[in-house]
Parts: sequence; structure tokens; C-alpha cells
Amino acid sequence: MPVEKLRWIGGSHFEGDEFGALNDFLAAAPEATPFGAEIGVLTSLNDFASRPARGFGDGEEFSIGSRRMKWLYTPHVPHGWDCGILFDLSTRTLLCGDLFTQPGANMPPVTESEVLTASEGMREMMDYYAHATNTSATLERMADLDPSMLACQHGSAYRGNSAALLRELAATIERGNGKLSTRPRAVTAQVDG
Repeated sequence: MPVEKLRWIGGSHFEGDEFGALNDFLAAAPEATPFGAEIGVLTSLNDFASRPARGFGDGEEFSIGSRRMKWLYTPHVPHGWDCGILFDLSTRTLLCGDLFTQPGANMPPVTESEVLTASEGMREMMDYYAHATNTSATLERMADLDPSMLACQHGSAYRGNSAALLRELAATIERGNGKLSTRPRAVTAQVDG
């Protein structure tokens, strides 16, 4: 699809790897509207974007041509208070942002192999989840959509029993919440002197 035909450009939450090239895309796609969660648009996106952004409310649906998308507000899942995910109502694909992040390069675009182990290895290294009190309920809400595919922002998309995988992630997080990592260490620069 030619970039100039894009009508919507957005992301799960406001960070550099989600929105760093937003204004370049907006320049190339003059009819596109930037979007995100309502709170993200109010606190960050409108300050950054070269034109006004559209904040979607929880459960709001919109068209991307022949398909309908549904925005689900997922605060702090996995991390930012402005997190949200998209669900393609026609293909039942859950565009799940940083959930199930898998490290590595040269991965297949889509896999039917289990991705939770690699994702948990990544989360163990960085502990980038917020450990919010609503995490399990939010993941269950996603599972209830019965997605046919999880389109992960980092790593392979997963095609298989996505609802079961989301529930297993919730159970893994619940088991781990009693063993939260110790207080984060401050990282400071060393100055030779």
C-alpha cells in the first residue's frame, strides 16, 4: 500500500519506538490522522504530532476501509497509563503492542510455536510491565475477544489459541507478583576525573 494512502497512524502508547517517526509518516500521508488513547493524546501525542491527533475511547470502533477496528483502553498493560490495543473485528487479529515481546532478529513474521517463554525471558531481563492491579482482568478481557492471531510489536505474530495464551500470561504474572524484583537500581554515568 502506498504510504500516501494511509488514513490512520497510531500506536499502543507514547514512546519513541511507537511514535518516533510519526511526523515523517504524516508528511508522507497528508490525509492521515494520528491516533492513540484519549489520555495519550491529551498528555503527549498532540504536543508531538504535526497535526491534531484523535483520542479513542475504550470500545470505540472505526473504519480503515473495508475493515473495522476496535480500540481497547488497557491502562498500565503492559506499562504506560496511555496503553491501548486494536482489535481487527473482521480477521480477529489483536494488535497487542508490547505484550509478548520476543527478543532476537530474523524471526518469522508469523509463528504457530509457543511465544510466551521467549517473551517472559525478555520481561525477566527488563521487567517493563507495570504490575497493575487490573492486569489479569485486562488480559481476560482480551482473551474474551477470542483472537485468531496476536500481532506483536516486537517479534513474531502468534497464530493459535490466542485466548489461552493471554490467560497463561495472566496466570504467569499473578504467580510472579508475589516475587516482584527488588527495588530498581539507579543507573548513573561514570565520569573519569
